[in-house]
Amino acid sequence: ARQLHLENNQIHDISNKAFHNMKLLMKLFLSNNFIGGINHHVFDGLTSLVELHLENNLIKEINHKAFKKLVKLETLDLSGNRITVLHKDTFDGNIPIKTLRIDDASIENIADGTFESLINLEVLSLRGNKLQQLNENYLKLPNLHHLSIARNNFNVVDSNALTSLPNLESLDLSECSVKAFPQTFFDECVYLRSLDIAGNEISSLPSSIFKGLSDLRTLDISGNKLSSDSLQSLLVIKQLEKITLNGNPIQRLSADLGRMKNLKEIQVSNSNIRDIDFSTLLTLSNIEILDLSGNQLMDLPLGGLKNAQMTKLNLANNKFTEIPNAVFLDQVVNLQELNISGNPLKRLMGIRSTEGSPISTLEVLEATNTNLTVLTSMEMTLMPNLRSINLANCAINKISPGVFKNLPKLTHLNLAFNRLEILPRERLRGLISLIHLNVSRNMLKNLDQLPSDAKSIKVLDASGNRLMKLDENLFRHTSNLEELILSDNWITSIDVGCFGSMEKLTVLDLSLNNLEVLRPIIIEPVDRTLDHLHLQGNPWSCSCSNMELWSWLQNHPSQVSSPQQLQCDLPKNLRGSSFLMLGSSVFCPQPLILRLAIQDIQSQSLLVSWQAANVSSIYGFKVTYQVADNGEDVESSSGGVSTAALHHQTSVSATPTLGLAARTFRLEELEPSTEYQVCVHGLAKSLTSHALTLSDDHVGEAPKQNEALRCSHGRTLSTPAAASTGVATSNMGIILGVVLAVALVGGIIGALLWYSLCRAKSDKPTKQPNGCPPDYYTSTQYTHSSKSYQKRQYREDEEFAC
Repeated sequence: ARQLHLENNQIHDISNKAFHNMKLLMKLFLSNNFIGGINHHVFDGLTSLVELHLENNLIKEINHKAFKKLVKLETLDLSGNRITVLHKDTFDGNIPIKTLRIDDASIENIADGTFESLINLEVLSLRGNKLQQLNENYLKLPNLHHLSIARNNFNVVDSNALTSLPNLESLDLSECSVKAFPQTFFDECVYLRSLDIAGNEISSLPSSIFKGLSDLRTLDISGNKLSSDSLQSLLVIKQLEKITLNGNPIQRLSADLGRMKNLKEIQVSNSNIRDIDFSTLLTLSNIEILDLSGNQLMDLPLGGLKNAQMTKLNLANNKFTEIPNAVFLDQVVNLQELNISGNPLKRLMGIRSTEGSPISTLEVLEATNTNLTVLTSMEMTLMPNLRSINLANCAINKISPGVFKNLPKLTHLNLAFNRLEILPRERLRGLISLIHLNVSRNMLKNLDQLPSDAKSIKVLDASGNRLMKLDENLFRHTSNLEELILSDNWITSIDVGCFGSMEKLTVLDLSLNNLEVLRPIIIEPVDRTLDHLHLQGNPWSCSCSNMELWSWLQNHPSQVSSPQQLQCDLPKNLRGSSFLMLGSSVFCPQPLILRLAIQDIQSQSLLVSWQAANVSSIYGFKVTYQVADNGEDVESSSGGVSTAALHHQTSVSATPTLGLAARTFRLEELEPSTEYQVCVHGLAKSLTSHALTLSDDHVGEAPKQNEALRCSHGRTLSTPAAASTGVATSNMGIILGVVLAVALVGGIIGALLWYSLCRAKSDKPTKQPNGCPPDYYTSTQYTHSSKSYQKRQYREDEEFAC
């Protein structure tokens, strides 16, 4: 391994030769531990180590040979320890360190010659210690380029302190409580390019103190007690390009600064300057960046900016009531950025300014925290190429038609924290390049459909308004929108198709609104591109109406920002519950017991069977039963009130917990002819009270109908009549049975005999008189007397009767 990261642990001590076998290790990180000291042989074997980080430990003592064997070490950081004293032999040995940082290490004293052996040292930082003396004895570093000893408390500053630093390029002596520097203090720093002596207590600068700084480019003397007369000492710095004078009681800007031909930037904010002379301003024609913020200026002299090469002008936090006329009338042709924020502006431009020429180079206008109430179309006519306008934190309540129509290059428009109640779509016409629109923290009740000109918008922030509804065509022309921030409004409904045209949306913030229900079909058009969806802070209804949203969010967990803050508000019993942690059955409760049947009814038992829902939260069942309370006494088989009924009318019996696979159970030892109410309870794990889980404390309570149980009624059969044991009753039954059997047999025999007799008579041959054939006999028989006919007819009837 080339790097070993052991930072942010609980390491208190490191054994000798702990890294002995890591000969190829180049970077070792031991910062933010509890190491109290460094012994002689701790780093033995680290022959390739280049960087060693020991910052923010508890190191008090460093063995003088601790770093001696780190023959390739270039960077060492000991900041944030408790070293107190650096001894002469702390860095003994030929250690090739180039960068050494010992900031905020409570160092009070540095022995003479401590850094002499570090002949390759280029960067030394001793910031934030408790050093009181600045002298040459510990600063003999011929190759040092950058020295920072800021935030110490030097009571003594040796005039020769920097003598042995011939190659020093940057020096930071800020916040060191220095009241004055010796006259010759900087004489040997001929290569110094950057000097920071800000935040001291310097009240005057000798005229020749900087005479040796012939190559100095940047000077920061802010936060001292210098007057304008002290600025004459700067004239000897011929190559100076930037000077920072902020926070000095200068009161007036010296014309001497204009004599420094290479000076390009002057920062003189918070210096109590009340006015600037025309001649002084005119001499600063070579200045490119001028910061006059935080002063008492009310105007700039007309003509003072003529031929100025300024690219950035900061006039913030003064007393201007409008942008100075000189800015437009003096033709500052190179001006790119103008900051007029924090002034009591009544308007952006005065009437006279309209006589000037447009500043075609101006790209950035900052005018925040002003008293502006109205924007007129005239005020933007002289700034046609603006790319960014920041008008936040003003009092703007009206925007005139056509204000922005002639700003085709505008990409950023910030109207946040104003008092706009309406923003007609016409006001945004012409902004064909607009990318970022911020209208947050106004009083907008409605958003008009964005114009087709706004098709380039990528970020729209309308948070903190009073929007209540998002119409279907509101964002019709925003196909390039990437971030839509609508948080902290009053939104209660969103039309389907509202986000339909957004093909590139990655951030949708609907947090802190009044949404109770959100249909997934509304956000599905941006499903594929959406990275961050903010829905927290809404009064969500955790009911069937949001079941689809819950399901959609479960399938898109990576897109939901701050899911733990997504909470239920309705119904009341779920208020405060995590929206996404609830189960689906809580959103749309379904019966755990789908069907219940009572079968195989006996006089003292009932067979209960049921069908359960396929819900993973069910872990078992209970069956409870009690005598049904129908408002009438339940009668026993004897006609009286059953003692069992009297006993059970106010009690509920329950079975032990039945397993998940149970679907039937027989209730036994019941009373005959008694109606029972039988309930089957589904026992389910749930975060809410919707699923009933019976406990021993509740077994005796009458069950309440809910989604976790189903009840039915069943009546046991009456007891069968008991068998008689009397002898008479038994004999009577036998006799009666015998009589019936004999009668039945006799009837059958008589019928058979009668039938046989009749059959025999019918079988005898019929005699025909005189041998006549039957037909003739029959015809002559009808010709005899009626007496003979009747007699014959009688015999035929008898034969027929058989």
